[in-house]
Amino acid sequence: MLYALLRWVASVSLRWFYRRVDVVGAEHVPRRAPLLVAANHPNQLIDVLLVACALPRPVTVTGKAVLLDNPIARPLLRRLPFVPLRRASDERQRATAGVATAGVATAVATAPGGGAAVDPSRNADAFQAITGALAQGAAVLVFPEGISHGAPELAPIKTGVARMALQARDQGGLGDVHILPVGLTFERKEQPRTRVLVEIGAPIALDRWAADGTAVEALTREVDARLRAVTLNFPTDAAAARAGLVGATLAGIFAGPRPVGESDASLAEHVALTRRSEEARHRLAASSEGAAARAAAFERRLHAFAGELADRGIELADLEISLGTRKGAWFAVREGAIAALAGPLALWGRVNHWVPLRIARALARRSSRTPQDPAMHTLVVGLVAVPLFYAAQTAAVGIFAGPWWALLYLATLVPSASWDLRYQDRRRRAVRRVHAYRLLRGDRPLRARLRDEAAWLRDEAAELERLAGALGG
Repeated sequence: MLYALLRWVASVSLRWFYRRVDVVGAEHVPRRAPLLVAANHPNQLIDVLLVACALPRPVTVTGKAVLLDNPIARPLLRRLPFVPLRRASDERQRATAGVATAGVATAVATAPGGGAAVDPSRNADAFQAITGALAQGAAVLVFPEGISHGAPELAPIKTGVARMALQARDQGGLGDVHILPVGLTFERKEQPRTRVLVEIGAPIALDRWAADGTAVEALTREVDARLRAVTLNFPTDAAAARAGLVGATLAGIFAGPRPVGESDASLAEHVALTRRSEEARHRLAASSEGAAARAAAFERRLHAFAGELADRGIELADLEISLGTRKGAWFAVREGAIAALAGPLALWGRVNHWVPLRIARALARRSSRTPQDPAMHTLVVGLVAVPLFYAAQTAAVGIFAGPWWALLYLATLVPSASWDLRYQDRRRRAVRRVHAYRLLRGDRPLRARLRDEAAWLRDEAAELERLAGALGG
């Protein structure tokens, strides 16, 4: 009951912070098999919430044992399916400070030379707890990188998930154990009303995995490969930004016009085209100077095209809109009617949530130190501020209008806030489309030139991919 309630709260919170969360590959999730869910970890607590909301079965969460030190988090975690893991770095810090995790003894000895040596068996109890959960058919979430970070590629994968899976199979006697790779990709994880992709890959069936002395290392390499297949990985932030711009622009070029309510291609399309373009670029760069030069020239034109659109405030989807007077009048009538009908509900949501949401975002900005902080801090503060305001507002309505009006008022709060956020997204998109309509209608040669450039980029991208495919054999 508590898990279901928290999952619903998490889904609402994620919808309020992020504009769109796409889940791809849900068909890969085994429905009943013992499951270790191996996910990348770019955004702290948000990653746990995304996986829990995306998977169609309850998730047992693993996390660093130091979370149990928090007097607010500890009672909640004790009531949830949570298994504490003791990281070597945390154990050394705790040993230095002389502190023990609540309910978990610190296992650090003095190594030769005077340093701190962490007991390699420190997580034996945790592994046993995970084996027990898997024996009950649970899905256990593990972050094999061992840390949450903002690097543009996966951190080195630890051996823990492989050892957990093999121990459950070989020592626990469990059959049908699977490891499920889950990739989390954020458009801009710190920015509200951006997009998130949860990509679920093909699971690894442990029954088919040989049991020998190299099994842990080999399985760890396989987990790394499966996670890389559902994430984007680049050596530098600059390389990630460059490839991301190419993927986003190509997604817009190939997607064509879109309704106002869907302002851009899905992040899944963006990520897929980013992968395809990077694979083609690498193949062409390795083939010949001529192919590499052609790919570089294409990328320069694409960047110039995207830059001009950004400077003019035009979205790719708006290059194909009708510029006729009748279409423009119908757009104005339709959006005006939507504003008249939906605006009051959106305004109701704005009035009732403006203060707590502003407080949450303001405190999150002040307390954030890394790109991983804003979303988590906003949600954590919001989970305190919003219910407090709900209670105060509902109590006030109950005092002045009676209990039935108070219940009715309470029932409108969450739907009206959700609608307000969606309506504001649509309104901003409509304003941008009006700008594009006026600009392109007043300068039709500009529109023709931009459309011709988009067509050339589309054809050249397809030709370069065909050439890269031929080079790849």
